[in-house]
Amino acid sequence: MATKTNYIEKFYPCIISVIAGVLVYCFFADGVVSGVFGKIFASQFLSVIITVEGVLFGFLLTVLSVIMQMNNKELELIKELGRYKDLIGFGKSALFACFLVVAVSLVVLLISGNNELTYGIFAAVWTFSFVLSILNLHRFVRVFFLIAKSA
Repeated sequence: MATKTNYIEKFYPCIISVIAGVLVYCFFADGVVSGVFGKIFASQFLSVIITVEGVLFGFLLTVLSVIMQMNNKELELIKELGRYKDLIGFGKSALFACFLVVAVSLVVLLISGNNELTYGIFAAVWTFSFVLSILNLHRFVRVFFLIAKSA
């Protein structure tokens, strides 16, 4: 039976990410927000984000592959606690979010011109994907540390 806490844990990354994206889009016309994203989009920051998220993607893929092949007492404990499906599901969500950040960042690097509307939309989508990635990684790592803590 799913509890209220399970629903919160499952959906909080998406809800917070949508809120962050909407706020960025709503306030993008403000000089401060558009100035910040103008500097982010025009700097090497996106290249660094693409590199970091790509490394995280590879790391998560490796960790998930290793976890799925493991069969030890710590993993059995995770299965008994009913957190194995959560761990795998959260890992998949984190993988998707990392890939989304890389894809959106690459699109932002490829768009040209200074169309305010286009940058506002991409700033909102990029913010959504970046916040989603961070929160999904946090959620996955929190459950993953159950294995480390029990070892």
